[in-house]
Amino acid sequence: MRSRRWVRKAPDDRESVISAMAGVAVGVGAGLTTFYLGRLFLAREPLPPAPEPKRRLAGRRLPPAGGSSAE
Repeated sequence: MRSRRWVRKAPDDRESVISAMAGVAVGVGAGLTTFYLGRLFLAREPLPPAPEPKRRLAGRRLPPAGGSSAE
């Protein structure tokens, strides 16, 4: 059975370039996502104001919603 050990070494130029490119790609992806979401939120149209609720008079009941009040 092999033990799980690694030997530390300094990265060579090729590994440094690959990791730099990966870091730049992640940064560009995060920037584009932020830009897209920002444009999406800023491009929304405002909602029209909500209608005001009807006020009840004190002591009076409103008729039922679906028909006449006479039964």
